[in-house]
Amino acid sequence: MPVTAHQILEKWPDTFTLVAGDITKQAELPSSVENPLSNSIVYITDNKLIPGVCEYSIAIAIIATKNIDKINHQELNKNITFLSTANPKMAMSLINQTFFAIIDNRMQLGDSKIHPTANIAATASIGKDTLVGPNVVIYDDVVIGDNCFIGAQSVIESASRLGNNCHIHPMVFIAHHTEIGHHCEIQPQTSIGTEGYGYATDEQGNHHRVPHYGQVILEDYVHIGAGVNIDRGTFDNTHIGRHTKIDNHCHLAHNTIIGEQCFITAGFITAGSTTIGNRCSFGGRSSINGHITICDDVLVGGASTVRNSIKDRGAYMGDPLMTMKDGLRAYATFPHITEMRKTLNGIKKYFEKKDEKS
Repeated sequence: MPVTAHQILEKWPDTFTLVAGDITKQAELPSSVENPLSNSIVYITDNKLIPGVCEYSIAIAIIATKNIDKINHQELNKNITFLSTANPKMAMSLINQTFFAIIDNRMQLGDSKIHPTANIAATASIGKDTLVGPNVVIYDDVVIGDNCFIGAQSVIESASRLGNNCHIHPMVFIAHHTEIGHHCEIQPQTSIGTEGYGYATDEQGNHHRVPHYGQVILEDYVHIGAGVNIDRGTFDNTHIGRHTKIDNHCHLAHNTIIGEQCFITAGFITAGSTTIGNRCSFGGRSSINGHITICDDVLVGGASTVRNSIKDRGAYMGDPLMTMKDGLRAYATFPHITEMRKTLNGIKKYFEKKDEKS
């Protein structure tokens, strides 16, 4: 639905400040700074981009508070309403979720709320205003909270628990005894609670499966991307903390523990029994050895490998892992290694000849 600057200022008076313009003008949709659409709202993280935006017929611009004193108000487009905020990206989240929420990814089922092809066990409990899509299978003793959405062809095995306001996209597998908190989202083709990769090998070299008895527990506001695999623990639980966000195509092995407010990007892999603290971030295709611990507030750069525990907070990168500062220096040196080798060989030959003459 359309939004005005007046509505934004009224709803979040401590977050936004009027810079210039008509607060009653409506924005009909959000759009990008690179390709702003007519009568839209845009979010500008770099105030240097403001002159370019002023050339378009957008309705509202959210700009960064940083360096706002350097803006020449005379150069602002008088047809655009400008609001400032300390965090334009956070502004984007607040405004777009409130006024431009995406609802097309939830099938509208009418008064029934449960599609006739869904197969739900008699002992399962489905909360108020929860929608269950086509060909969903829900096993015995499952409990699903209020206002959830269970997408088509998803499977929820016995004794699993889902809190309120969860969005389970189509084709998600949730294994038995999994516990999912409130306001969680799981994207398509993700498996939660599958058995870990555990085998015992006999004297003849045959591999025998080790059963896994632990659970997977997702706390509130956890987001799991598409194509993610999270294994249940062997005996203890695999556990994901509140507000942690996991990108697409990640694998978390059995007994993995991840703290709160972590950012994990695509291609991340952990081996078993990894423990990660709070507020950690991992770049794409980073991997973690098993049976190690990473402390709070650690950043690991993309395509890095963590082979040993990290005890000091900070930024790291590479393989072997090093501090981000040392890693950047090392990577800057790599293109010059061939030239350095030639120089060293020349110096070596010079001294060899000098020794021969003496």
